[in-house]
Amino acid sequence: MRALKMLVGSLAFGQLCYGELDGTPTPDKAFASSVYMELCGWVCMYRFVSGRGRDAVNSMFLPPTFVQGMCRAYFWYMAAPETAIRQPVHWVQVQFPWVLITAHVLFSVLALGMSVLCVREFNPALPHNLLSPGGSFTI
Repeated sequence: MRALKMLVGSLAFGQLCYGELDGTPTPDKAFASSVYMELCGWVCMYRFVSGRGRDAVNSMFLPPTFVQGMCRAYFWYMAAPETAIRQPVHWVQVQFPWVLITAHVLFSVLALGMSVLCVREFNPALPHNLLSPGGSFTI
């Protein structure tokens, strides 16, 4: 039921707060709705991880997720002048560039929070461990 509420909320907010990225409203609304759905997905993931602790997921994906979220936020920050709404339908739509940037920063903050909860040690396997996981490495 929670997922259905988040889906409906994302679709509804996507109908109100969307950009003029390609000049046609339907793809712009679909893009905005997908960003809001992704944010809802990250919120659900954070709730799951915070409830179960570090055993909830393999947490090695979280630090790179933080970095990519910040890169996406920086990209949309730099593109904000180009994504300004030229012919707004209502005042909520004018806020879309900043809502988009904020959503990406929130992805990153959630990934960072999960990293703090889950990642205790960053110990990547060395190449010789990957080549010969069970035995010793000899040349």
